[in-house]
Amino acid sequence: MEEAQLVCDRVGIIDHGQIMALDAPDNLKESMGGDLVVIRAKEPPLQKIQALPYVTEVKLNEDAMEITMKDAHLHLPELLATIPHIECVEVRVPTLSDVFIKLTGRDIREDSPEDSGSWVDSVARYRQRGK
Repeated sequence: MEEAQLVCDRVGIIDHGQIMALDAPDNLKESMGGDLVVIRAKEPPLQKIQALPYVTEVKLNEDAMEITMKDAHLHLPELLATIPHIECVEVRVPTLSDVFIKLTGRDIREDSPEDSGSWVDSVARYRQRGK
């Protein structure tokens, strides 16, 4: 997906033959609703976090919560002040892989464990099969 960000004007997200999204890479990433903040903490106050005006989504995973928020660089101190016992914090901008996961509900590699490498490698393997 990183290669697509660098060389493509438009990117299509396709899941089981259905086009889920088709747009410029930056527009697809903006559709995520903000920056991603992943926090590991003991007993985070979910209702307090969800009530913050700049938080657009909160997902709980096995060992962490993923928070989508507007302008993390401005609001991160306030967010962290609401969460006691923080063990780890990761802040990043969304990637095209994040967009794929949000739209399809799964990682891009889940259907093809035999595939490895970049999309360029996949195209090369596909072309070699045709010979």
